[in-house]
Amino acid sequence: MRIRRPTIDEIRRTSRRALLSGLFLCLICGRASAQGDQDIDKIVAAANQYQERARKLVQNLKVVQLVVQESSKEERKEQAVVVYRPPSDVKREVQWSNVGHPINKFPLKHLIGFPLQKTDYEISLVGTETVRGHAAYKLQLKPMPGDERRIAGFLWVSASDYGPVKVEGDMTNPPFPIKSLKMAWDYEPGPSGLWVLKRDSTDAVAKIVFKTIKGQSVATYDHYEMNVELADGGP
Repeated sequence: MRIRRPTIDEIRRTSRRALLSGLFLCLICGRASAQGDQDIDKIVAAANQYQERARKLVQNLKVVQLVVQESSKEERKEQAVVVYRPPSDVKREVQWSNVGHPINKFPLKHLIGFPLQKTDYEISLVGTETVRGHAAYKLQLKPMPGDERRIAGFLWVSASDYGPVKVEGDMTNPPFPIKSLKMAWDYEPGPSGLWVLKRDSTDAVAKIVFKTIKGQSVATYDHYEMNVELADGGP
């Protein structure tokens, strides 16, 4: 059976079709990329506007924080009341504890949100997901190069009001002797509809000499009390 070889004209026509198809795909991809850039810019701007407005609306805040720290040897707990009264920053008032060391406190901006700066992160839109019943935009956060401690992971932003729903990722440049530090923050609508931090967890792996130590810390936040100025009808 003889195999027919294509003519020169047929080869040229096929090449032209392939070239035109390639140019068309490049045009479509370019438009999609430009639209994606516009979408992410809009979402980031709206999320930051929400954060700024929420911080201005909160006149004072009080919440009970329970911290549970677990290691291979033991479990330790501490309960504190976290208080914010402007112009002061957040304060922790320990009620009882068997932890034996100071526990870091979150600033107000983390209790009610996760501020985004494009100078800190390369941000891209992954898609939309439903998180604990809330429709949300899923954003990927890639820290810019540097020595600062950032979150390399994902942020979910409410599709309805651009408030924070969830943060999850790994801390870059964790403090010595920690080798890896995984973090997760969960937010829920609180008093007056503002999103507030309900749970944060960290899973750490540290290495001291030849010994590897693993530990987990989980903090829950309950009984929020907030005075919020709703001059504009809410955030």
